[in-house]
Amino acid sequence: MNEVLFSFEPNTSELSTYLFLGIGLFILCSFLFIYALIQNKKLLLLFAGFLGIIALGTSIFSGLTQQKLTTVQIYKNGISTPHGEVTFDNIRSIKMEQLKEHSKYPVQRDGEFITIDTANVILVEENNGKIHLLSEDNYPLTSIYKELAILVNQWREENPPVH
Repeated sequence: MNEVLFSFEPNTSELSTYLFLGIGLFILCSFLFIYALIQNKKLLLLFAGFLGIIALGTSIFSGLTQQKLTTVQIYKNGISTPHGEVTFDNIRSIKMEQLKEHSKYPVQRDGEFITIDTANVILVEENNGKIHLLSEDNYPLTSIYKELAILVNQWREENPPVH
């Protein structure tokens, strides 16, 4: 893979918000925890400890997720995602799909299960079965898919498979 033709930065503003809010809430709960411990206020102690642990976990996992999201780069003969690099000759398929989260209860409306949430994703499947998944929550999918489809089709026309 040579020079970068297209580069797409991840949208991590929501994760940054959760990171800083979690740290702030953890600090506030730590002070409340110490105050409740000194004043022997058991209910406040329990409440501050529980919220502090939840806030700390939220900030840690938001920070880890933010670090894991890297820039998607498209080259003339491949793509680099947070899941690794893949060349166009190793790509089996590229799909843009809508994933649906259904209700955990078997409730149907008009013969279809009730959909709670949907998310658009790009699935880049390698020949060995490895899948690179990009979500609309983190990346501009329409731009990535448009450029990737053009470059892959162009590469396949220039390099037909040898049998």
